[in-house]
Amino acid sequence: MNQKQKNILFTVGSLAVGLATKSLVKFLWTKARGNPPPLNPAHAGVSMIEAIGWAVTLAVVTGLTRTFYRKKISEKYAIDV
Repeated sequence: MNQKQKNILFTVGSLAVGLATKSLVKFLWTKARGNPPPLNPAHAGVSMIEAIGWAVTLAVVTGLTRTFYRKKISEKYAIDV
């Protein structure tokens, strides 16, 4: 596998992991709280605490999964990023 292919794998994989993680977190949020996540914090029915909770939860979980993916791919294919 050449460097360009490795970079494509790295980039596309990171995006896919991010999107899959967001879908999973949205699903788990809905199951745990009984209502969908607050996608529009300006909506009248969304409290500030709920909006911040959603933002922090999504950012932390997505960041961790993407970091884990990037680390594993970097190790496997010796990609220096």
